[in-house]
Amino acid sequence: MLVGATFATVIGLLAVDFSDAVEDNLVQWLFVDEKAVCAEAILSTEGNFYTNTSFAMELAEAGVLSKFGGEGGAHLENAIKQTPPRSELQVDRESAQDVLRRCYFALKNIVFREGNYFIEMRDYKNRIDFSRAIVFICWLLAPVSIGCTIWGLSRDAERKRVVGHGATLLALVIALGLCAKVVLAHEEDEQDKRVFGYGLTLIMADRPESPK
Repeated sequence: MLVGATFATVIGLLAVDFSDAVEDNLVQWLFVDEKAVCAEAILSTEGNFYTNTSFAMELAEAGVLSKFGGEGGAHLENAIKQTPPRSELQVDRESAQDVLRRCYFALKNIVFREGNYFIEMRDYKNRIDFSRAIVFICWLLAPVSIGCTIWGLSRDAERKRVVGHGATLLALVIALGLCAKVVLAHEEDEQDKRVFGYGLTLIMADRPESPK
């Protein structure tokens, strides 16, 4: 039993590392588009464009986007300041995603150094890694189950039994993979919102109070 648990843990860790390495090069629908999830934690999506939010305006007023997002961050920050909440932002989606992703990593470094937030953020990271590993393993098992079914049919086995077992396994793998993908997207969204929220709180707390 101990050997089985150890084997499962090792497989899970390998799946996390491998999926991290290849995720950017795979079709996005296999996993989760992390840039899009990160942007949607700050901005609202309406069709093919983003709309402004109150939280985005807080980040812009605090100068977070221009500080960590470079030239593109300054452009996005100005667009947010000049656009009322729930109105369309005149920005390129890809550029906005790149800016917010850069800001996310900068704020994440700040938040993870804060002891009050570290444990909570670490727990989110662990759940994200686990969900990503499950998604990866399921997508890996799907073609394997198809291949095993084809191999069984070629061996003149009892065809109905082979097809039934193969179809059942494939359906279970796909269902589990889709469920894990939904969980992954949810955990990514919750983590991103907390990184931006906690990061903004810490930045504002470090600023000296204006004289009265």
